[in-house]
Amino acid sequence: MAVIDGWIADNKIKSVSAIHLIFHIWAVTQHYSDFSTQTEAVCNHSLRNKKFANEALNTSIQLLVDSLIP
Repeated sequence: MAVIDGWIADNKIKSVSAIHLIFHIWAVTQHYSDFSTQTEAVCNHSLRNKKFANEALNTSIQLLVDSLIP
């Protein structure tokens, strides 16, 4: 949290709750790990599918990285 708070203080990222950002990153990454069976049932794809994996990665970057750029 201190590192994230430092980035905020240095205006490297937008102001955000550091702990909730960590929880969001954790939730997204854990979802694909812990719920791969459910993800595959809903989407008919898993991260073994390169297109689906790239979409997941790009969306995660857009939501968890790009949205924080000041």
